[in-house]
Amino acid sequence: MNEKIAAILLVDDEINILKALKRVLACEGYEIHCATKSDKAIKMIGSNRYDLIICDQKMPGLSGIELLEYSSRVSPDTIRILITGYSDFKVMEDAINKCRIHYYFPKPWDNSILIEVIRKTLSDKQVKGKKDSILNNLLGYKSYIEGILNILDGSRNIFKEEEAPVEKTEEEYDKEEILTLKKDDSILFLKPSEIYYLASSEGKVTLVTINSQYHSWDSLKVWEEKLKNNGFFRCHRSYIVNVAKIKKITSWFKDTYNLEFHDISDTIYSSKSYIKPLKKFIQNQSGKRLY
Repeated sequence: MNEKIAAILLVDDEINILKALKRVLACEGYEIHCATKSDKAIKMIGSNRYDLIICDQKMPGLSGIELLEYSSRVSPDTIRILITGYSDFKVMEDAINKCRIHYYFPKPWDNSILIEVIRKTLSDKQVKGKKDSILNNLLGYKSYIEGILNILDGSRNIFKEEEAPVEKTEEEYDKEEILTLKKDDSILFLKPSEIYYLASSEGKVTLVTINSQYHSWDSLKVWEEKLKNNGFFRCHRSYIVNVAKIKKITSWFKDTYNLEFHDISDTIYSSKSYIKPLKKFIQNQSGKRLY
């Protein structure tokens, strides 16, 4: 089976820099896309899945950090490399804290080091992707087998005498609402109302609460089904949000929106295609009309 060709996006307003980067990568067999404007790069990132983005810091419109910050939210698995001609500590601090860059290269860069870094990071990403795929397949088989066993248990119950339904106490209903998560050798218990949002990255889902984060190997789709009756909404391909925790929805860039929360400083992303259904869902949940 052929390996997937890695897709790389190069972003710089200087044509000569883009040409130089393309020449460096020409012999590596990657799928290369280029953008000279930040608004075009935003559209490309929103509509394509890139394995790696190399971006210049100083550009008209959005800076490289702002562009990579956007990328870190809509495509967390993408490797992010910042190139800049300015040795500014504040630039480095923002790049690390805001967009979580993987590597930083000053101009002029060393071609051999750049190529080595790109090869290694893409190779590591590919290996991790294979491991995650195998694990997800095993989890899928586990769910399939459990489903078969449930069907067999149900068929055996057909031959049992019908029993009168037993009313459940309020405490039992509350207990059914508690989610169980495995962490190391422990079982954690979590109520849906404690969750602010869920984020999918690198094959696993992170559940974020006011003080902690919990990880699950169940897919975002599985969690969407688990939480569908608890006021949660899929606001992006990588995010599910508890609408009761949303404090503010603000326009961030063309057709993109930021979702801010009560009590925590995190901000997640939603696009135009999700925002209208999200507003309608919030309206149905709260009974208030949104404008």
